[in-house]
Amino acid sequence: MRETAEHAVEWAVLAAAPEDPRRVLMVPADTVPLVGSADVEVPADKVLGPLSLRCRYGVWRRLGDGDLAQREGAGSVAPAYVAWALEKCRALAARSLVGSASERDVDSDPEYQEWEEVLAAAQRALERSG
Repeated sequence: MRETAEHAVEWAVLAAAPEDPRRVLMVPADTVPLVGSADVEVPADKVLGPLSLRCRYGVWRRLGDGDLAQREGAGSVAPAYVAWALEKCRALAARSLVGSASERDVDSDPEYQEWEEVLAAAQRALERSG
């Protein structure tokens, strides 16, 4: 999305609101190989993989006509990975997310934490824009 282009982050749409299909839940999607407890890894052998869906930085946003046109040309993440990401988003909202030991190790990795700063900045930029 143009609002977050400076952050080198793409966005994956996970779900649409039942009352307004143009209002969607989006999460950052990138190819940084570090996968923490709030992330879903789409392996290289899957469509659009390798890809990491960063569920901690999800944003509900109403898509405009330009956004919809851009989305039509994009690929789709396999439904199983979308479902897994939605589960992580729900767990984050409920403050019940528990990652694996290796994911928690990544959570405390300084390189990962630096990347999370970029993701948080992208999230704020998208929230400010609409």
